[in-house]
Amino acid sequence: MLTNAGFPHGLEGWYLEQPHGAQATGENTGDLPAPLEGATSMRITVTRPSQSGWPVRLQQAGLPVGQDRSYTVSFWAKADEPVRMRVGIEEAHPPWQRLAFPARAELTDEWQQFRFVFTTGAADDNARLIFDEYRPSGSFYLAGLSMREGGVAGLREGEAIEDASVPIFLPAKTGERTLEAQRDWMRFLWETEDAYWRAMRRYFRDELEVRALVIGTAIGCSTPNLMAGMDAADTHTYWTHPVFPHRPWDADDWYVENVSMLNEAGANLAGIALRRILGKPHCVTEYGHAAPNTHGAEANLLYAAYAALQDWDYLSLSRYSHRANWDVRRIWNWFDFDQSPVRMAGLIPAMAIFRTRGASAWGNRPRWSTVSRSPPRGRTCQGTPCDRPRCRRQATG
Repeated sequence: MLTNAGFPHGLEGWYLEQPHGAQATGENTGDLPAPLEGATSMRITVTRPSQSGWPVRLQQAGLPVGQDRSYTVSFWAKADEPVRMRVGIEEAHPPWQRLAFPARAELTDEWQQFRFVFTTGAADDNARLIFDEYRPSGSFYLAGLSMREGGVAGLREGEAIEDASVPIFLPAKTGERTLEAQRDWMRFLWETEDAYWRAMRRYFRDELEVRALVIGTAIGCSTPNLMAGMDAADTHTYWTHPVFPHRPWDADDWYVENVSMLNEAGANLAGIALRRILGKPHCVTEYGHAAPNTHGAEANLLYAAYAALQDWDYLSLSRYSHRANWDVRRIWNWFDFDQSPVRMAGLIPAMAIFRTRGASAWGNRPRWSTVSRSPPRGRTCQGTPCDRPRCRRQATG
């Protein structure tokens, strides 16, 4: 399916994406694994990282894929130092959504052969195969690429449900199973989680005789379908959450986008509204605008206004303080607002807006769609676009 798969003609048929100021080069080399002696490899060298942390990626577009079809991608790869490479199949056009769950290849400085099977959740005449890695500089090598249709199995030799010998379907390997096996696996996960929430709610209600509302977890960590069995729905969201380009939660390497929510069509707050469950109290137990965004004064007011307009039931902010010293007289971290004058001052009008429903004069009737507590049918999670704002931004990056 691939053009110039072994790179005999350099990067012809391939596109080396260098986003947001990044610089990279691609060149043929004779550095090859022993089984490919006499062929050629491609060395991608990143000389300058992107300003946003978005990775340099090698991709080939124009690939036709079918819905619920499986494709085997195999290749040899290595890097000048250990690094994790992401491999995936995505749309080569807006909105740039994933078409299959991505795989991760753990590269070392020795050649390794990798084989991944992807099951595409939608048909597309212009899909792309991508290879990318998240690091500021260095080189990685590719050789012996192949992409073919097929390569799946239901139960492998030695696997049986009766003796519990079927292993966990890891996300990177799920595509190697038939669609029927994937659906069985998802139904098992769904029914196991559903039984857990039901048992826990029954324990609190019947055995401990708890009278307070029982909430499971935030929608997003679980589905609204399963959380419909609890007493209330909970959601979390953060505007301009810190981004860590290279290592998660690196206190020395991060940035916060200095963007106002006013012109963002509801932004994260609209996403919270879409997680509401008809007939259940709607709660937001975590909400924050990360410092040092200079638009922090709008945080509490917009939060309360949307909540009043939508008739939400419970709001809290995340978070007041992590410290024992409440008089440091400076903004301490991304989320603590106890030392932020505009955030603290905004609490009073925000409370008034929410409690008096000062923004609810529109009188709109709510709209809803039905959900089922049964496992979803049809497309698997691999082909389902992610609607989280962070993922939408990445998908269009």
